[in-house]
Amino acid sequence: MDAKAEKQLRYLLDKHLAASGVYDDVEFIDDVDAFVDALPAVVPGSYAERPSEGYLAIHVTGCTSLLEPPGSRLVCSIAFNGRRYESELARSDGTAVKFDAQFVYPLPAAAAAKAGRDGDASTTRVLATPGGLPPEAHAVLVRVDSYGLRTVVGEGDVEWRGALARQKVTAQTELRCAAFPLAVGGLESTCEYVPVHGAGGLLSEEGGREMMQAVAHDVERRHAAAHLLANRVKEWRRGVPTGRNVAVDALHNSRLHLVTAFVAPLSSQDVFDTPYHAAHFATLLRMRDDPATDDVTGAVLADEWTSFHSVFAAGACRLNERAALLCSLLLGFGLDAWVACGADPHGAFTYWVLTKEGDGIAPEDVLFWDPLSGRRERWGGEGDSISRDHTPFAHGEIHSVFNHTGIYVNLQEVGGSAPPWSFAFEAPERWRAFDTEGVVTASQAELALAPPSPHPSVEALEAAFEQEVVLGVLEYRSGIGLAGLVTAAGDLYPILGQALWQYATEQLTGRPTGADGLFLAACQQFVPPRHSLKAFPTHFAHTHASYVLAHLLQCTATKDLLETRQHNTTITVRARITRYPEGLVSVWLILAAVHSNL
Repeated sequence: MDAKAEKQLRYLLDKHLAASGVYDDVEFIDDVDAFVDALPAVVPGSYAERPSEGYLAIHVTGCTSLLEPPGSRLVCSIAFNGRRYESELARSDGTAVKFDAQFVYPLPAAAAAKAGRDGDASTTRVLATPGGLPPEAHAVLVRVDSYGLRTVVGEGDVEWRGALARQKVTAQTELRCAAFPLAVGGLESTCEYVPVHGAGGLLSEEGGREMMQAVAHDVERRHAAAHLLANRVKEWRRGVPTGRNVAVDALHNSRLHLVTAFVAPLSSQDVFDTPYHAAHFATLLRMRDDPATDDVTGAVLADEWTSFHSVFAAGACRLNERAALLCSLLLGFGLDAWVACGADPHGAFTYWVLTKEGDGIAPEDVLFWDPLSGRRERWGGEGDSISRDHTPFAHGEIHSVFNHTGIYVNLQEVGGSAPPWSFAFEAPERWRAFDTEGVVTASQAELALAPPSPHPSVEALEAAFEQEVVLGVLEYRSGIGLAGLVTAAGDLYPILGQALWQYATEQLTGRPTGADGLFLAACQQFVPPRHSLKAFPTHFAHTHASYVLAHLLQCTATKDLLETRQHNTTITVRARITRYPEGLVSVWLILAAVHSNL
């Protein structure tokens, strides 16, 4: 590498890695081959990469033509080749927002090396198709409110491949609304290919022309593929039984895709202990408002789906995206998982996830997973022993299933309380497959889940959250003229921790722990004579104390507890927080009031 190229690469790496806080210094190695041979093996599912022979630098400078109120706090997240980076917060002036975010993505050694060979036609073909590097980087613009809650404003695809032909190119990306296909702004960025080996490493003039021709061909190919897909879906639907809710095609960034594009095995065994933990993780995502639905059938009218990147960037999704994510996580555990579409007991369109066990043919070989709660249940209601007040599968109807491998519609009778269905999807007399031959569709980009942050410690996080709740309860009781002690300490505090462990374990496993008697016996030891104890647990997926208190006051049981008026009242607050990937948290909170009976 010549001095100029080394200086340029050092600047880019210094700027990016210093912001990430993940290195001490950048060192350049002369004997690269010896250095590469000494590198450790790649860690599956992590952000570890093979040695790179080039880098893609994306510099995001701003977004124009925005439909955001002045003062809105915005961040931009860019995902490429399995990595995601995010800008710092910036404020909108009402029509635009300025960023100065430099993201550096390693290119795989083989692809980057090929890009440096003059006139390598095969390279341009590989890079211009989904079989090589991703043809585009994915951008998401996110609004962040004062409590840290996020909303996707828009998303779009950044075309970067011109950088291989012209070293640095300017990219203008139209961002479209995540819920409806409306343009909400234009993202401005530059893309630069930074080679490591040699003094250039870019495509020759002839190779550059071939690259740009291939990029232009991609646009034509997408239009042709969308036209073919629309005709194939229209033809296929003619053979679907009347009244079936079938998910086949969906919009993403105003492009038509098969729903199979929104499911992909996610390597999750390195961040989750069990599939139950993965299912609980999916339930922690906030629910976005669903798009318009038909008042009679409940069918989705505007079916715009978002990618994993958008879901993780906002920490929120709709039911269809939650089901696709849960299915992908279960596939990552090696389970035979499918998204199931159909009708709930009230006849409304809904989604579940099913996993097939054994032969996976008879209903008893199929386990249903509720994307909203994470509960599991077999056909007929046999399943979790906890929270049996809701049985969403016992009298529902399964109309179609899909995952990343295919789509099948149920040709069997769907009425009755427990139809003798066969789940042998390969049986054409029972399930009709969608013919994907010749259909080109995108697939979910591979993304590693961001591991839970170790800072601050869980203990510090729990203590700070408990203190905020204590202060909020004190302020509320003082405002309505009530006295008494509110604390996050005392004799009852450790006993409440035992109760929260029980609730969290039962929520995760769906099975009772059998610890009820132990908890009640322990409470009796710390409740004074002629005093009463009342306690109420609640689960949250965030640590915003103001939202928590507002929820507690909307619940009759906890509101009555907070307004306890008896003499000598003490309210104890205890929290149990579990961190999950992508910055999500599972929070159990219990309030316990001890008061005199006199």
